[in-house]
Amino acid sequence: RVATNAVLRSDISMTTPSNIKRGVHGEGSRFMSLAKLSLESPPRIMPIAGMLSMMTVDDLCRPVCPDPPVAGKWKYYKVQSDETPFGFVIVETPYVLEQAKDPVALVAMSADVGVPMPDMKNEEIIVMVDRGDPVVSDPSLFEAGKFYVFADAQGKLDIAWQADPPTDGQQIVGTVLYAQLPVLESEKKGSGGFAELSDDFAF
Repeated sequence: RVATNAVLRSDISMTTPSNIKRGVHGEGSRFMSLAKLSLESPPRIMPIAGMLSMMTVDDLCRPVCPDPPVAGKWKYYKVQSDETPFGFVIVETPYVLEQAKDPVALVAMSADVGVPMPDMKNEEIIVMVDRGDPVVSDPSLFEAGKFYVFADAQGKLDIAWQADPPTDGQQIVGTVLYAQLPVLESEKKGSGGFAELSDDFAF
């Protein structure tokens, strides 16, 4: 075994010819490139519940959201396709997502939720929803003007705000945390073809 900083190296089963010189990090003045995680909230893997226009309440409730990694650590995941048939997406972790009780991602067309896009096209966006918000189980916590995922009596979903609490078979099945927009091709180019006219240009 090779001791590094007083920590014993594990037994390695690979055999090496005795005439080959080799070593680990730090031996023979050889060093691997190292990268260390930060203490900021790490990116998070989120299950996708489906496409808003074709989803039902059951679709929204089906995915199991994996526990997030602890800041400064990583986490190993084993993907279960039957739990999340629409797959996963990796997103940054803003504070609202970090505090969500039971978050899930769903895909929506920008026009379906009224979000205008710079290219004036109907683009896919990702809407982050908290299924564990207390209002889901206690409708009296409804806030006028807040964006929710509503379900009708047939279980069909929509994202909107309302001035009045749900009625006529409506129910709140999630609270909208935020919508994640893509960077469009038109936004990657400088205005008029001159780099200095781009908002991202640094002199």
